[in-house]
Amino acid sequence: VALVAGISGGFIDSYLFLQVYDLSDDGATIVSVLVAVQTLSEIPLFFMSSVLIERFGTAGCLVIVMVAFFIRDIVYTYMEEPWYIVPLEMLHGVTFGLLLASLTTYIYDASPKGAAGTMIGLLSAFMRGIGAGIASLVGGYIYDEFGVPTVWKIGAYGLVPASLLLIGVFAWLARRQSSTTVDLEKQLVDEADSTSELSKVSQIQ
Repeated sequence: VALVAGISGGFIDSYLFLQVYDLSDDGATIVSVLVAVQTLSEIPLFFMSSVLIERFGTAGCLVIVMVAFFIRDIVYTYMEEPWYIVPLEMLHGVTFGLLLASLTTYIYDASPKGAAGTMIGLLSAFMRGIGAGIASLVGGYIYDEFGVPTVWKIGAYGLVPASLLLIGVFAWLARRQSSTTVDLEKQLVDEADSTSELSKVSQIQ
């Protein structure tokens, strides 16, 4: 999930500003505005992320992220006037802030003791390293050969469905692991109770 989301985000980071600059007469100005809106959009999502994760769960939040990616990609596909997408860039808070918060929170909670830092580092490597790198390399070829709308269509109709499928697998595995953990804890409690009862019987005898 992190890798595919990293590719989706990498497409936007690498080619949105280039497309906007090409479409606008005052490209430098609008790029600055978009960066400002994107940055500001992260703040409320980072603050609200714990509430959203508690309310919808990690998988639910990831689905919200993918819906936001789909909306952004579709709008970019048919973009003609860059200034119209300025309000849309508030969704960056979802596709970056909520995504990062959801994944790091889950990994921190699920990691073995002392391994959380390593696992979060691997998450960052997959999402912002490998994923973004693939987006830059592959996206550059697609941009030159087929045009930037094709980049966004691949994101909307390829990466988003793939991510939703992976999120479904993730949710199933997480639920299965949780069920196994509960069963194991119940078994340990039952064994402890049985041992305690046997000890009491031995003391009485």
